[in-house]
Amino acid sequence: MCMTVMGGAIRGRCRSGRYTNGGEGWVSGGFMVLEPDVLSYVDGDGSSLEADVLERISEQGRLGAFRHEGFWQSMDTIRDVRYLRGLWADGSAPWRTWE
Repeated sequence: MCMTVMGGAIRGRCRSGRYTNGGEGWVSGGFMVLEPDVLSYVDGDGSSLEADVLERISEQGRLGAFRHEGFWQSMDTIRDVRYLRGLWADGSAPWRTWE
């Protein structure tokens, strides 16, 4: 999702959004909080949350974002799991902020 955030703040309302599979810009990762009426934007089993629903609510000024500048890594594949476990095992896990 390509997002433009008003005022350059770390939190903001998206002015527009278009779903892409990579490239420059923000990564849509983490979690979403949706109002129940967002379900009315789903046209059926063929609808895509990213390409259909989020684009529409973004165009209406109803999509907000929080920009996280710290470490982020997906954990979707066994490769990701091995990478993150390796960071933990060698003591270089950036999310470990305690001694």
